[in-house]
Amino acid sequence: MPKQEPNPGSWRPAEELSPDTWHQISEEKRERHPEASEDLVKSYQLFEQIFHLSPKVVYHPSGACDVSPSAAFPNSRVIYVEIDESAVQALKASGYEAYYASASKPINGRPEIPLYKPDTKTDLLILLNPAISHKIPAESLRVGGYIICNDYHDNATEVKKDDQFEFRGVIKQDGAGFVVPDKAQAYWQEVENDEEFQRIELGWGAMKGVVDYETAKDIVEKVQGPTQNILGAYKAILAQAKQEHQAWKVKMALEHPGMEKLNLGEDFALMIHVEGETQPIMLPAQIPTKGGNVDDFFIFQKIKEAKQ
Repeated sequence: MPKQEPNPGSWRPAEELSPDTWHQISEEKRERHPEASEDLVKSYQLFEQIFHLSPKVVYHPSGACDVSPSAAFPNSRVIYVEIDESAVQALKASGYEAYYASASKPINGRPEIPLYKPDTKTDLLILLNPAISHKIPAESLRVGGYIICNDYHDNATEVKKDDQFEFRGVIKQDGAGFVVPDKAQAYWQEVENDEEFQRIELGWGAMKGVVDYETAKDIVEKVQGPTQNILGAYKAILAQAKQEHQAWKVKMALEHPGMEKLNLGEDFALMIHVEGETQPIMLPAQIPTKGGNVDDFFIFQKIKEAKQ
């Protein structure tokens, strides 16, 4: 008898899977393989050409099974450090130097994971989506060495504020070109008008609470109707939402002292209630910058050691 498909809007239970099938799915999910990204390799090679650096030692913590640095710098010692034990096993099995350890600080609830620092000075530190600060990994970076990072977890923004490092420019995502430091400052400047707003391609920035033009336009029109200045109108709505949110926190702090100082995710999104809408509307809390893409390569050079 042929299998009967559900009608649109309805559903049927999933088919029952045998134990052997579940085991196969589980094994496939656990199986890890080192992989090199052609686009990342291209960007690393462009970095090498621009900065005339052939690094002897490359440090790449928190990169899972990404071995693009080894493909880009075949004559370098590349050190991989990861708290995902299956990733480390896969790297080691393929002949890469890898350590099951934390590159930054002790992991809460995971005392079995040791801390790791390279046994030598490094020439290049790579931090792509690492979810760790640069500070401890950069201790082993020699003066004159470089950091390559993106800004998905605010690493580039954090390094830019560190006076140990000097900003050297940006390599566009996928190795599509180089932006000199003066022009690259736009990566930290908010868009100023609707024309700039519409040109921005967020990439993964949308996952960080950054609003895109179409989302902002939709929200503005729901709140106040059509306007010729979407950016200005959205900023005004966002400012009002922030003010109301802080007032609510102060009120709640009367019952829960200290609550007004807590970050409850308002750097990512805020909620507003709009007349005629049955559900509150979520406002992404960040205005995009002119640079626009958190996935580009931000290049920094270490100019001095940290003060003791």
